[in-house]
Amino acid sequence: MDIPVEGRPPTRVTLGVGALLVGFAVGASLLAVAMGLNWALSGNDFLGTFTLALVYGLPIGILTGLPLGAVLNVALRRVPNQWQHVLAFFGVFTAAGFAGIALVSISGTAQNLPIALAIGVAAAAGRLSVWKMARTE
Repeated sequence: MDIPVEGRPPTRVTLGVGALLVGFAVGASLLAVAMGLNWALSGNDFLGTFTLALVYGLPIGILTGLPLGAVLNVALRRVPNQWQHVLAFFGVFTAAGFAGIALVSISGTAQNLPIALAIGVAAAAGRLSVWKMARTE
């Protein structure tokens, strides 16, 4: 954490639009890799599944994940500890992913938990990837 010139610890963490886009790209890519690896372990083609995950996942992520990340970014501005930001991204995106998948899934809810956790990990990694882009005031 950067300490301002005045010697006070920072009280505000802000991320710009560029950081939001970088974090989204990292999270979406990581999630597509996770989906590709999951299917590859089942004997399917990794590259094909990775590509499908990106093609179908990006529009969904743009409509859901990008706005959720932007709102969460604004909500966390007064939290100076960036580790709490990463944890919040994990928790909120895991819960939102679980709820969203449960709404559209015909399978049992217990089967949705690993996918929701993958979404949460990808979102947390996306937030962690823009740590150095954060401005502290």
